[in-house]
Amino acid sequence: MTFSAFADDSSSYTLANLTLENNGDSVSIYGDIQIARDAQGLQQLLELQHIINQAVATLQADAQLPEQLAAAPVNEIDNPFLS
Repeated sequence: MTFSAFADDSSSYTLANLTLENNGDSVSIYGDIQIARDAQGLQQLLELQHIINQAVATLQADAQLPEQLAAAPVNEIDNPFLS
């Protein structure tokens, strides 16, 4: 496994139909995964646990961790299709 949460602005990792993506100062997790009660399900859970544990450790180690990120400014433009 090569995914490292918060490591960059572009890497992603897919586990079944679940995708994890680095977006700079956030990680997006989307999709779905069905975990069966079998060896494959256990492996999937262990992979997911490793990624989550690494993300938690990264945030806990950040001495400058803000309480909440400021919202990105929104640039509104006129819709060219409306008259």
